[in-house]
Amino acid sequence: MSQGNALPLEDTQAQIWDLRHELKLRDQLVQQLSTELLQLITAEQQPPLPLTEAQVSGSDLEVDLLLSQMQALENQLIASQLQATHRQQEIAYLQQIVEELRDRNQTLERAIQELPVTYRQKFCQRLASVKEKVAVIQLENRQLQTELQTVSYQLALMTRQSRGEKPDQTFRTLKQSESVSNHPKV
Repeated sequence: MSQGNALPLEDTQAQIWDLRHELKLRDQLVQQLSTELLQLITAEQQPPLPLTEAQVSGSDLEVDLLLSQMQALENQLIASQLQATHRQQEIAYLQQIVEELRDRNQTLERAIQELPVTYRQKFCQRLASVKEKVAVIQLENRQLQTELQTVSYQLALMTRQSRGEKPDQTFRTLKQSESVSNHPKV
């Protein structure tokens, strides 16, 4: 069912309450009509007193009137029972919709509660791969720095030798520090 057709929960509950109240009133009316009908039937079963002709004709009119009222009440009772049945079906349908919406709401609440955990896990996974890449890049950087120092030292030696100069103490110290930095740290 689309959300555009669904009534808000409060409206649905208010309608259910109204329908139950109306059903209770109709049940009371049915009870009252049943009592009146029973009284009419029991009154008819009692032996009639001898009546005069005027009373008989007046009584016939009264009986006809009561019969027509009784028929109208029976029709009203049947209509009320049909309407009550229809309302009960509608109430059951609306209660089912409310239950479905409640289940859907609980599912969404669970999903929302699980989101931080899910994002934290994904972030940690991505961070771990980034840390690995950083470690590899740092190792490559150290190796490149070592190579650069070696090449710089060799270039300096070659430049001095081409000028005819002898390497002095500074270059020997530089070479010793390079040999120490070529060994990886444990």
